[in-house]
Amino acid sequence: MRDKILPGKMERFISDNTTLDQEQCLLDEKFIKDDKMTVADYVASKNVEVTAFKRVSLG
Repeated sequence: MRDKILPGKMERFISDNTTLDQEQCLLDEKFIKDDKMTVADYVASKNVEVTAFKRVSLG
């Protein structure tokens, strides 16, 4: 059973933590107010450019 679980877990960890372009990954997320469009689609529709990201945590 470990032979099937461990490779899957490792593959998921590597894919989640080795993104070459972190900004592109964030832009591909679904837009929170309208899940039919991505963040990149929303930004393009407003004719603006994303230059930086800020991380905010509560608690």
